[in-house]
Amino acid sequence: MSKARPKESETSPAVLGRLRTLIESFRASSQYFKWRTAVVAGWVIASAFSVALAMSGVERNPIDAMVGVRTVLGTHVVFVQNNSSQPWQNVTIELPGGWIYEQRTMRPQERVLPPVTEFYRGDKDNRELSKDFFPAQVTVSTSGGIYVWDASRSR
Repeated sequence: MSKARPKESETSPAVLGRLRTLIESFRASSQYFKWRTAVVAGWVIASAFSVALAMSGVERNPIDAMVGVRTVLGTHVVFVQNNSSQPWQNVTIELPGGWIYEQRTMRPQERVLPPVTEFYRGDKDNRELSKDFFPAQVTVSTSGGIYVWDASRSR
């Protein structure tokens, strides 16, 4: 059962009437209320501007990855999330010095958080990386492309 939407010409007088009432009410209000309203409006505008400014600085990358390094229980953890709409195949996360972590696939919105102690170099038994190692750079390679995340740009 669908409701019929009122035509624009039917709603406009009601909306204009409410708008006039609101303006008249505001004009008749106290000076204190007007100042308070101005402060709240200024805060809303400043907040919207700040969010828009922060969103404009979001770095886009060719594979649409979100990458970072976090500390969890005293161990550095590499954070990689697939923000693309396509699954990634043959995912390799590499740290400076040739330390790698491999994952066969990552679905859209899937994330992995391998601790740096899970990365290996050479054969898979060589896992001597210290939990205190903080990677200055993380390279994410997939069958769809490569993205290099730099910690100095993200702090």
